[in-house]
Amino acid sequence: FAAVFKFDVFSSTTTAIVLAIIVSLIVYRVKGKMVKELMIETMKELKAPVYTICSVIALAYVENYSGMSSTLGLAFSSTGNAFPILSPILGWIGVFITGSVVSSGSLFAPLQAVTADQLNIVPSTLVALNVVGGTMAKMVSPQSVAVACAAVGLVGKESALFKTAMKYSLIFLAVISLLQLNAVFNIF
Repeated sequence: FAAVFKFDVFSSTTTAIVLAIIVSLIVYRVKGKMVKELMIETMKELKAPVYTICSVIALAYVENYSGMSSTLGLAFSSTGNAFPILSPILGWIGVFITGSVVSSGSLFAPLQAVTADQLNIVPSTLVALNVVGGTMAKMVSPQSVAVACAAVGLVGKESALFKTAMKYSLIFLAVISLLQLNAVFNIF
């Protein structure tokens, strides 16, 4: 990977966020002192999530630029035709751990692409399976469970939600893996 930083103002999510803030401040006629208070409060609330996201993205860059993703991709290619079945499971694990499909993709998409190249599979197929598997884990990632319970006033009931959601998450993951099993081995 070439270590090049390119910031495109028009396609950056940061630009959209800043524009939304400016428009909101104008529409709601927020005064200077209130803007400062809101910014400080928002920074406090977002400190932990921003730290986590930056850490995961930094880890992804280290993995990619150090060759870890390529090495792991080569190792996973030794599973042969079984890897496409395991691909959504890897995405599921990534999202369960990080709580984010984007973070899981940052960590595992290069690994999936290298493995796909080694197995003569279109890389976007395995990367897509990584995302699909990750989506199945989003409902049981600890952060999502906590946010869901807080949003509907069920704080303290996270364990019950987690247990129920885990059943569905694993069923969906099994279905995706079985569909991929059929695609690889043409069983059904």
